Amino acid sequence: MLRVVTALLVLSGLLMAACSSGPEYVTTESGLQYKFVVEGPGPKPEEGQILILSMIYKDEMGRELLNTVADGEWLPIAYSEANLKDNGSLEELFKLVKKGDSVNFKVSAKKVFEETFRIGLPDSIPAESLLTFEMGVKEVFTRPQYNHWQGTRRVEFNIKNLDIQQMERDLAQIDNYLAGQGIQAQKTAEGLRYIITDQGEGEKAKPGQYVSVNYTGRILEGNIFETSVSEVAKENGLYNPMAEPYQPYSFTLGWGEVVLGWDLGIAQLSKGGKAQLFIPSPMAYGNQAVSATIGANAILVFDVELVDIVDSN
Repeated sequence: MLRVVTALLVLSGLLMAACSSGPEYVTTESGLQYKFVVEGPGPKPEEGQILILSMIYKDEMGRELLNTVADGEWLPIAYSEANLKDNGSLEELFKLVKKGDSVNFKVSAKKVFEETFRIGLPDSIPAESLLTFEMGVKEVFTRPQYNHWQGTRRVEFNIKNLDIQQMERDLAQIDNYLAGQGIQAQKTAEGLRYIITDQGEGEKAKPGQYVSVNYTGRILEGNIFETSVSEVAKENGLYNPMAEPYQPYSFTLGWGEVVLGWDLGIAQLSKGGKAQLFIPSPMAYGNQAVSATIGANAILVFDVELVDIVDSN
């Protein structure tokens, strides 16, 4: 099963499930049998675009070999005319589909495994048997659109899989700390506590924008462990001449390239804005100790300044 999934990802994916009723199958000269259950509004993919697909397929006994619908997953495939062949298999089908289509089709098991997946046919599947596929096209993306989709999905995944019990413990500790300091913090819907000391100017940073951030990080009620500002490093015994020139850290906001607390916190600021972020461990490094200072379930505090915002191409 794992080999099949891996092969599919190398191929780059397939399409969405649909019911088996409806129009009759059409058979191509190469032997591909297919029928469209739903015809979408388009557009037809263009060279270099990415199709976002999901798929169910079964052997002749009705055993599911893969079901991305049940798993809540989508599979990407890079559209390339050079790879589209009238070979009675998946490559031929990709010549026919567009955004919103749902299509069922049948393919020789031997063709799928040996010619498309390029792995050996499992002993449990007869070579001349037919595999039945139910597939559909969710989206057709340009490369920048695909990157944005992938990035925002990573952040959504991180939010969905937060350790709720640890979050509750950490947030109680953060709130007690803030109350003891007489500090009133703001909260995001996900639970991040933050204090804005300077909102900055213009619109807030948005997911997909390239941002540059000066920062100083410490443990809650603890010492500074890292900074992008040389003066702060010198004042706190952290200065490393090999780190020159000290400069802001740059990343694509909202794409999961940094800890979740940063993705959520920096999004509250405009260019030039400054804030203090109180990040519970599930929004940082979780139960992993990453250094002598940052132990398991460490609550982090960052003083941040949003130096620059650049729109992605």
